[in-house]
Amino acid sequence: MPLSEGEQFAGYTVTRLLGSGEMGEVYLARHPRLPRFEALKILRADLSADPDFKRRFNQEADQASGLWHPNIVGVHDRGEYDGRLWIAMDYVNGPNLTAVLAERRQGGLSAGEVVEVVSAVANALDHAHHLGLLHRDVKPENIMISRPDDGSAPRILLSDFGIARPTADDADATQAVTDTTTTVIGHSLNYSAPEQLRGAKIDGRTDQYALAATAYQLLTGERPFSHANPIAVINAQLTAAPPRPGATRPELSTTDATFARALAKDPAQRFGRCGEFAAALAAQLQQQPAAAPPPQPHGGPMPPPPSGYPGSPPPQWQPGPPRRKRKRLVLGLVSALAAIAVLVGAAIVAVHKFGGPDAAALAAQDRDGARLAGQHYLEALATGDARTVLSLSTQQPATPQLLTDKTLNAQLSATPITDIMVTIDPTQNADVPSDTQHLTLSAHFGPTPSQTAISAHKKDGQWKLDATTIAVTITPPPNADAAMKALTVSGASIDGATTISVFPGTPQVSSSNRYIDITADTRPLLLEALTNTAHPPTIAPVITLNDAGRQASLDALDRRLVYCFAGVAPPEGCCPPGGCPVTQNTGVEPNSQKLIKLQSTQNMNYELDPKTLRVHITGTLYYSAQATLHSQTVPLRSTYTVDSQADLSAQPPTYVPRGQ
Repeated sequence: MPLSEGEQFAGYTVTRLLGSGEMGEVYLARHPRLPRFEALKILRADLSADPDFKRRFNQEADQASGLWHPNIVGVHDRGEYDGRLWIAMDYVNGPNLTAVLAERRQGGLSAGEVVEVVSAVANALDHAHHLGLLHRDVKPENIMISRPDDGSAPRILLSDFGIARPTADDADATQAVTDTTTTVIGHSLNYSAPEQLRGAKIDGRTDQYALAATAYQLLTGERPFSHANPIAVINAQLTAAPPRPGATRPELSTTDATFARALAKDPAQRFGRCGEFAAALAAQLQQQPAAAPPPQPHGGPMPPPPSGYPGSPPPQWQPGPPRRKRKRLVLGLVSALAAIAVLVGAAIVAVHKFGGPDAAALAAQDRDGARLAGQHYLEALATGDARTVLSLSTQQPATPQLLTDKTLNAQLSATPITDIMVTIDPTQNADVPSDTQHLTLSAHFGPTPSQTAISAHKKDGQWKLDATTIAVTITPPPNADAAMKALTVSGASIDGATTISVFPGTPQVSSSNRYIDITADTRPLLLEALTNTAHPPTIAPVITLNDAGRQASLDALDRRLVYCFAGVAPPEGCCPPGGCPVTQNTGVEPNSQKLIKLQSTQNMNYELDPKTLRVHITGTLYYSAQATLHSQTVPLRSTYTVDSQADLSAQPPTYVPRGQ
């Protein structure tokens, strides 16, 4: 279960969940001693308990911590706490390329942007390869675009070097590659080189293949071998010809030969270094006419194409000052000038000005803090973190028993939440700070796109949303009091409530009484329902007696008849006023009849009263029986016509005498 805001881990204080994957979770966390935030990656417990994995992890994290490059996310520390391995890295305040591609929605990035990304990542990889490290997981998700708070140019950074494998460690090659092939199916399959999938020896050309596959997606907007079946993707990676960008976008046909080489099945046919691939790609793309830039992501415009393109300005994604030198500068200023660190949502904005931040800076902080609150909300929904969802709301829910991780995950199993995006209303005044911000939340609920406009308010330094749950009205059938007590939503009892609070998603309506079915025509409750209070969603339950209820009612009646007719005078209450009917069998002694077994039924009818959860039973029952005839025990067949009731609210259900 993910850690929550404020929890402590290895001395770090968790601020929020940044993401999760097959290896574990990544959190934004406050450093135990220094005035800064870091990305804290916590590995799964089963991985942490594996001695071989732990040894490789420590070795590789130690070597990765020695990497310094302006395009690599730095590794600061690693260790083990509470049975789980962890690694602390630079926190990059900005989206990864997976998010940027999602925001662009179609067509990928511009040619200039792709050249800058590929060149930066190639430089980072060649630097790591020179020092004996492979990355093994190059993909858009691991390429970050920083959004500096000081107005400097964005930086392109390759993350997740903490799990790199030393190229010289041949003794571990087979096991490490086997582990990679096992985990690659979940997230990295579309970027994995054939030798990586086969478990063969890998080197820097394996990372080059993944970089080329990433570049292909950035240019075309499509993965190289896109298929819903992972086996089909593996087969294509191993056997199919390298994809040609020109087949998707004819204007890119000049790059086909470059991609054919970088994506060759045989590593020996690829470029010698990643930088050679980047240079060849840049040379081919510079022959293309400049295209209109795609729509901008929420983090701001992407830079224009690099110099050398027709009519293009100089590149804007110049590398910033070395990350570690900037940190020394920050620490020096903190010591000398007592600089102010301001926490805005989940991002740190360090202000080193004697006069403090101006109004425009504060307004920008407010906008980003509100947007991050909305982003955090959708991420918590998508990962089943109910506690975080509720912590971001300004309102208390009506039925908190429905708002747990269990109920949220039950809804997610029916309707997964993907393609998350949060933006600020662009019509807001950008110069004036405000404690209210208007957001647009977007996501897909299963295949259905959803979007709503919602307000966030700042109180005591914390941004919260006007609503994080949806109020739903229950409209039960008439006179169904007892049955409605059995209504559950996503496995939790509502205890007869007529208004409930639920998470966005698909609520699962069912019954806690196994003898009745409660169903409803429930559709996914989308984000729009958070703010559409004029027409709240409704649930209209339908209550029916199921087969188990009919059998339980018959069993209750059977137990009663066997109890009453046991070869002796019937106990009090068994017979109606005037006594039980006398057997028609001539010569059978009175009160000697004993029912043995119910043999069959005829014309049975079961009518449920949802108000009392009683079942009215009518029909004919046929029993095998025995009785005393002329002082001898003889077998009989007895017939009973019944008009009785059974109470399904009792455990087990019981017979109810008429009139009660």
